[in-house]
Amino acid sequence: MSDDFKWDADNEDIVQHSVQGVAAYRNGYGTITIRQERGWEDDDDLIVVLTDDAARRLAEKLKDLINSRQA
Repeated sequence: MSDDFKWDADNEDIVQHSVQGVAAYRNGYGTITIRQERGWEDDDDLIVVLTDDAARRLAEKLKDLINSRQA
């Protein structure tokens, strides 16, 4: 078995790429939290906290990015 295995996205031998879970919820302060499950090398989950206005701008930006890829 080779120790130089390549985990690149274009490696056709890989049948399942690793993906951490992502959650979105309103926290106890009323702002929106986006949380990504920690990876094996991380000590904590990754957390982004947004106001409602910032979350709306993010949602619009994400929609723009998705729509631009479909064009």
